[in-house]
Amino acid sequence: MKTILATSGLVLGALGGLLYLAGWRGNVVAGFVLGLLTAALLIGAGFGVSLLQAHIAAKREALRFSQNVKENLAIMERMQRIQNAQNDQLLKQVRQLPERSAPALVIDDGIFSELED
Repeated sequence: MKTILATSGLVLGALGGLLYLAGWRGNVVAGFVLGLLTAALLIGAGFGVSLLQAHIAAKREALRFSQNVKENLAIMERMQRIQNAQNDQLLKQVRQLPERSAPALVIDDGIFSELED
């Protein structure tokens, strides 16, 4: 923490010195350096803001995705319950059918004999 405060103090002191040299004495080099530093600070601030915005957008997208997944899982669970209930009903109906006494499809002997001739 002390290092950050010392560094920021040095930067502010250097900026103050550059402002003094550029403003009062009209030093062109100091004005140029001050302009470069200002441009770098503005570009850095813009980059920081864009990174922050991208981070916030990514968090929002992740939240939307997880909410969508939860919603889809809830829908699938409801559909599975409905399908299970339908299957149970079909099984009850099948169990109520009488036992079959003979094969359901009976093919008589010689039914295809007409085709062989």
